[in-house]
Amino acid sequence: MGFLKTLISDAKLEIDLLENLKSRTIEQKHLYTGNGAKRFYVVGYKPRNFFKAHSDPQDEFVFLEQSYLRSNQNFTLISLGCGNGQRERNILKGLYDNKYHYTYLGVDASRDMLNLAEKHLRDIPVEKFFICSDFTAQDFIPEFKNVISKYDSKIFALLGYTLGNFRASYIISTLYNIIQSPNDALWFDIILREGVGHENDLMSFDHYKSRLSDNDWNRFVFSPLEALGVKFESGEMACDMIYEEEAGVINFRFSFVFKTNTDIEIREQVIKILGGEKVELLNIRLYDKNTLINFFKSHGFVCSNFLRKGNLGYFMLKKA
Repeated sequence: MGFLKTLISDAKLEIDLLENLKSRTIEQKHLYTGNGAKRFYVVGYKPRNFFKAHSDPQDEFVFLEQSYLRSNQNFTLISLGCGNGQRERNILKGLYDNKYHYTYLGVDASRDMLNLAEKHLRDIPVEKFFICSDFTAQDFIPEFKNVISKYDSKIFALLGYTLGNFRASYIISTLYNIIQSPNDALWFDIILREGVGHENDLMSFDHYKSRLSDNDWNRFVFSPLEALGVKFESGEMACDMIYEEEAGVINFRFSFVFKTNTDIEIREQVIKILGGEKVELLNIRLYDKNTLINFFKSHGFVCSNFLRKGNLGYFMLKKA
């Protein structure tokens, strides 16, 4: 099974990256192309160390079965930000082994990731397609609705902490408008806060800030700038803690701070970055469960099921 549709071109990604550089904030979709795709899964992705969270495929399958599958045996699983498909592999195999009838759609803005996903999921004998697109882009929803209109029951999944790539107030409208049918559901996992309190937040901050001493992690986060010809020695990595009150979030933001004036050339334009300026590269968000549920409730969703495993939270939501 190959690509069902390509909704984003390399040129569009370059234009997006150019605009990101102007605002000094690089969207995380740019982390997962080229060397970034390889580093994330082969070198940099160590959930227990980096994210203080570890998913169990059996927990995920049981949660999905209890939350949705009892009354809907024929469905479509749509993974938004599917990456290389490794996270979904055991889930898809479990669904197949338990004789559920389903179709899989993997959506990602990185063709490098989708090529890996197609390879990793190739041996699972179910109907599956891949869509190369940024699912937060303005033109995504109209095109995507045409693709999924033939499917009655759909689960939209953001696994691997994908929800945490975005500020809640930014992503909520996209999620609300993607989900159309009362048979549809939204499934995501997040990292939960240890507790709502400054002392707990500082302990988490110390943990994530310690990643700055890990060269593999730094190289992964630095990948988008490296692809633009920036030398790692021209600056240093930094981590800040930011509160996003609307969804009960603490955000650990990794940035690259330039030591010297640097010119970056992209699409025949030169972006001048001065010494002391920082470019934001990666956000890791931790959530307070109740505040997040109330946030989604205020935007027209109800939480139909929740499971906590350690500091990892699984949520299943539907439109109210």
